[in-house]
Amino acid sequence: MDLIIFNNFKDETKPKSVFLPKGVGKEFKKAIESLPEILEHILPLAFYSNEYKEQVKKIFDEYDLIENDSVEKMNKIIEKHQCVMVKTDKGFLPTNVSFKNQGAIMGDAEFNSQTPEVQQKLNEAFEKALEEISEMANELNNVNVAVGDSLKK
Repeated sequence: MDLIIFNNFKDETKPKSVFLPKGVGKEFKKAIESLPEILEHILPLAFYSNEYKEQVKKIFDEYDLIENDSVEKMNKIIEKHQCVMVKTDKGFLPTNVSFKNQGAIMGDAEFNSQTPEVQQKLNEAFEKALEEISEMANELNNVNVAVGDSLKK
């Protein structure tokens, strides 16, 4: 009889063992040693198949729908709080809209020229918008993780 010992990935301190008929262990060893070469040729074919491409496209299409819906909802929240989205080096952030030039970004000078009450209202609107879109951004990030997990399957 041939004794084969396998790694136990659940508990590496307790390997698994199997007894095979005499001589089968050598054949098994040769088969295992040739496995990387076989996989080197087979795996790329799996990733170029039409079925694989269709599955990946379906996953990305579903994600795009969710992402577009989320961005649309975030824009509505931003507009509701009279803010606009600005791209920064840390991503997109809401900022206050100019009173003088509706739809444009309010600069520091214009913000500082407002009364303390108006500044407070603008800051509150900004904070509320940021809070609401942060929740949605976290949800979108969770979807992004799920898409990554789907692609790994």
